[in-house]
Amino acid sequence: MGKKARTVVDVLKAARWMIENIGWTQFSDFRDSKGRPIIGESRLQCVSKIRSMCLMGALNLVEKEDIRYYHITSMRKKVERAIQKVCPRWFANTSNTSISNFNDDPDRKKEDILRVLDLAIKDAQR
Repeated sequence: MGKKARTVVDVLKAARWMIENIGWTQFSDFRDSKGRPIIGESRLQCVSKIRSMCLMGALNLVEKEDIRYYHITSMRKKVERAIQKVCPRWFANTSNTSISNFNDDPDRKKEDILRVLDLAIKDAQR
């Protein structure tokens, strides 16, 4: 593995790079080359199979040691706040508070996710 991302900007940039260059999906953290969800595998087992990922999957891959277990770190909270900050209309609705719901909105496109990450990176660099 490479160096671990240490700042909010590092995490956002790494997640953006992965979504842009590996691929983006909805309704699953990761998918293989046939579009099937990759579930229950360790990071090392699944990395070589990943052909697309959702925003949460990208954040998990960058920020967590074991992607099989969901736990929120202080870095994750900061990264989620950075994303929520640049999308106030979406996250103002209390039923739309999760990053997964944002990613999985039926009208959402890969370009939307990349644009939000660009805005969050720019804002976090200030």
